[in-house]
Amino acid sequence: IRDRDVMEFRRVLFRSATFSGRFGEHDTFQMSYTHSSATDFGYQYPEITAPLSTYKGPTNFNVPNRFSLTESFRLPTFAGKSLALREVAGGWVISGAVALQSGTPFTVLTTANYTAGGDYNADGYNYDFPNASNYNKASNRSAYLTKATLGIFSLPGAASFSSPTPGTEGNEQRNRFSGPGFANTDLSLAKRFPIKEWARFEIRGEAFNLFNRVNLTNFINDQSNGNFGRATQAFNARYFQIAGRLTF
Repeated sequence: IRDRDVMEFRRVLFRSATFSGRFGEHDTFQMSYTHSSATDFGYQYPEITAPLSTYKGPTNFNVPNRFSLTESFRLPTFAGKSLALREVAGGWVISGAVALQSGTPFTVLTTANYTAGGDYNADGYNYDFPNASNYNKASNRSAYLTKATLGIFSLPGAASFSSPTPGTEGNEQRNRFSGPGFANTDLSLAKRFPIKEWARFEIRGEAFNLFNRVNLTNFINDQSNGNFGRATQAFNARYFQIAGRLTF
């Protein structure tokens, strides 16, 4: 990777609000929302002699919006009821966690060499930005999976890209597009069973990505790649886990 041998100046601004409380004796929850803006100058540049300010933009990890919610509900112990009811239904703790967040930024570029239509400034470094007509794109998840050429940029109104004048770089600004968002819900069910005064057994069942949402990743931003404009991988699908723990 070619860099400018400079410190990566980074600026992070955020606003966050958190609210927590209880519903009755058995339910507790906490929700939070964060709006943030993180910018820097990056570390890889198509034109090494351009002013550093040319490449100021959102950091690769910038997530403008994030919402999270956690909640825990403890079932009553059913004290005074039958032993069977207390042991089977009483004392279980149901917990859930929800996370929703914006996608991270990306820049459309090409790693093709000059003879293949890339390396626009002919400096021998195959990492170049094209001209961008705008910064619009499709935002629905299905668009990231389309088999159409150009992927999310094949839909009406989306940005189009063209080669700049030979010997120059394109007008696209760094990290002005954003990838697919992320949404996830986890759920757990747990209970502790006393065995002796000095020992107890805990059983826990967990469901990760409860609604089996397809959270896309590995978006291809390289125009020279046949999968340009598409996401080619996804985070974990729904799965379950059961565990037991003996504490003494």
